[in-house]
Amino acid sequence: MKQKIRFIYGCRVVSEEEKDFSKIRRAFVFLREKDSNSFKYVLKYLKSIVVLSISKQFNEAILEKKTWLVSSSVISDKSYPYQYLASVFIHESCHIQQFLEKRFFVGRASEAEAYNLQKKFLKKVGYMNAVNWLEEQFKNKWWNDKKRYYLHKEIEQKLKKIDS
Repeated sequence: MKQKIRFIYGCRVVSEEEKDFSKIRRAFVFLREKDSNSFKYVLKYLKSIVVLSISKQFNEAILEKKTWLVSSSVISDKSYPYQYLASVFIHESCHIQQFLEKRFFVGRASEAEAYNLQKKFLKKVGYMNAVNWLEEQFKNKWWNDKKRYYLHKEIEQKLKKIDS
């Protein structure tokens, strides 16, 4: 299937699936309506979202490109509703900001800052189930998960196709 490009509030979104654009758009609208400061923050740092057609759950920021890579399986996962997705935009924007400001952008300190911004937003919008789940993930130190790195070769190949 051919990659399509849409601009949502100025953020370049690349995906093969129209339903991905719809969910990402809903997340941006939700963010704008619930927290205009966080909405502006995300638009300042997150310039591109690339949805990759891979079946494994994956998401990671390419900091120097201000881009969030995410697998289509994450976007389509019903346990990640658009409200939670909006909080992930904040999280990934924080990592991009850390990188641009030449501050820590890997490991616990990096994740703690991004996690706290994400958690603050989720509390503000009253999404307490997501807050509880996120707290559990933080305790489990998701950034140390070695399994996610085996996907990098497959992802590099997908990105080459998009860039060409």
